[in-house]
Amino acid sequence: MARPRLSGIGVLYLLLAATSWAGAQTPPAAPTSYSVEPLSLWLFGEPAVTGMSDRGSLIGSTSSKVGPNEFHSDAFVQFPGGPRQSLGNLPGEQTDHPTDINENNWITTVSRTTGPTSSAGRPVVWTPQDGLIPLGLLPGGTRGLPLAINNRNQVVGVGNSTAGQRGFVWEPGAGMLALVGPAGSGTTGAFDINDRGTIVGDTYIEGSQRQHATMWMADGRFVDLGELPGGTEEAGAGDVNELDHVAGYSISARGHEAMFWSPETGMIGLGILPEASGGSASDINNNDWVIGNDTNDAGLMTPFLWTQQLGQRNLNDLLAPGSQDWVLIQANTINDRGQIMGQARRGDTFYYVRLNPVPEPAGLLLPVAGAILALRRRRGAGGRQ
Repeated sequence: MARPRLSGIGVLYLLLAATSWAGAQTPPAAPTSYSVEPLSLWLFGEPAVTGMSDRGSLIGSTSSKVGPNEFHSDAFVQFPGGPRQSLGNLPGEQTDHPTDINENNWITTVSRTTGPTSSAGRPVVWTPQDGLIPLGLLPGGTRGLPLAINNRNQVVGVGNSTAGQRGFVWEPGAGMLALVGPAGSGTTGAFDINDRGTIVGDTYIEGSQRQHATMWMADGRFVDLGELPGGTEEAGAGDVNELDHVAGYSISARGHEAMFWSPETGMIGLGILPEASGGSASDINNNDWVIGNDTNDAGLMTPFLWTQQLGQRNLNDLLAPGSQDWVLIQANTINDRGQIMGQARRGDTFYYVRLNPVPEPAGLLLPVAGAILALRRRRGAGGRQ
C-alpha cells in the first residue's frame, strides 16, 4: 500500500505543530549562561536604568545637585537604537523614578513638587502621544506610587487615603479605585497586574496582623494566596505573569524566602542560597523563570535565577566565558526573552547591566527552517516527486 507523501509545507506544518505542542507542555529550558552588557555607570549623576520592556526599551532617571540641599531628577526613556529622551515635567514639578513600561511605551512614574522640601509624589503616566497624565489620588489621599502597568494601560500601585494605605488600580476612562480585602482586613498593596487584569499584592487579613500574599481577579474576586508554614505569618506577592503564576516572598521555617505560587502547586518556597540567610523574588516572566536576590547577614545581595528545570541557581555561576570577570550584585527584572536587568561590578567600578542569554532561547524555529531548506534542496536535485 502506497503511503501518501507530504509536501514541504506539510512537513513544515507538522514540525511547527510538534514544536508548538512541546512548548505548550513545559516552559522552555532556561539558558545555560549569560553574557553581561554594561548600560551605564552606577554613580550619582549617571543614568540609573531601572526597567526594560520586552522590545528592549529602557527607562530610568538621572539625578543632579542644583543647590546645597536640593536635587533634581530627570526621568527618561530610551527606545532601541535611539538616544535617551526626557519624559518632561508637569508645571512646578519634576518626574523621577519611572517604575514600569508596557509594550505601548506607556510609562509609570512619579511627579513631585520642586524645591528643598519636595512632596512625597503623585502617580502619573507618560505616553508618546500625550506626555504626562496625572492619575489622581485615592479619597483623602496626599500621595501615591504607581508600580506596574499592563498592555491594556491599566496601572496599579499604592497610596494613602482616609481609610489608610490601600492598593489601587487605575485605567483610562474609569479613574482610580481602591483595592480592599475581606471584612475585617486592613492595609492592602498592589504591586503588579497582567494583561488579564489579575492584580497581586498583599493584605493584612486581620487589622494590622497576618500579612498574606493576595490576588484580585479581573471580575473582582479576592483570593488569599496564604503564606509558607513554619515562620512568622507574613507573605507578599510582587509579580504575576500571564498564566496567573506569582512570585514574591514569605517567611518560612528557613527564614525570609522567595516563593512561587500557581493554582496547580499552591505556594512553594524556592530555597535560600548557601551563602545567604534570606531572600525574595523580584520578577517572573511568562516562561515561569523567577529572578530575585538572596541576602547574607551583612546585607550583601546575591542574585539568583529559579526555573522548574534548574531549581535555584546563583546567577554568578551562569556567566558565560568573556563575562566571568563581572560580579553580579542584584537582579531586578526579567523579560520573556530571558534578558535580566540589574547591577554588577567589574573590579572597583559599578554598573547598571543587562544580562543576555547565551544562546538566546528564541531559536526554536531555526532548526525547522533548516530542515525545510534541506528538504527542498534534495527535491530540487531529483526533480518533481
